[in-house]
Amino acid sequence: MILLNMASLSCSDVIGVEIAGALKNVLAIAAGIVEGMNLGNNCMAALVAQGCSEIRWLAEKVWHLYL
Repeated sequence: MILLNMASLSCSDVIGVEIAGALKNVLAIAAGIVEGMNLGNNCMAALVAQGCSEIRWLAEKVWHLYL
């Protein structure tokens, strides 16, 4: 038996979603480079942790500009 659960969220901030998607793609390319160079799980974890942290930092700074 296969159970499929999926959640879908909607958002009216089209530009914000596009920017977040672009930043996610940059992180994915960097992860592919780390994987291709066989740098290991620790390097991948550090990259993802730092990348997510920087995306969040940028999102908070941009969000405060539009208050």
